[in-house]
Amino acid sequence: MEQKIKIRISERTYNLKSADSAQEEMMRKAADEINRMIDAYQSRMQKREMIDILSLVALNIGMECMRLHQSVRDFESEVRQLKDDTESYLEDIGK
Repeated sequence: MEQKIKIRISERTYNLKSADSAQEEMMRKAADEINRMIDAYQSRMQKREMIDILSLVALNIGMECMRLHQSVRDFESEVRQLKDDTESYLEDIGK
């Protein structure tokens, strides 16, 4: 069931919709993480404009996303190799 929720990122509040409670929880956790990162950058870079801080947060999140995608690809490759090795082993012992 679609739900209306309010999410705060930095100094702004956004009225959003979530498909279900699991998506709502994910959105809230993502907003919390974004706000944590904004706070960390603001404390280190006090004279920077918010656009610069948000750009660095976006870059950081994008890099983490790319690392996760690469990890998934590596994991899938390992699974395929294990599957092939297992099938090969089973064929050999079946002879």
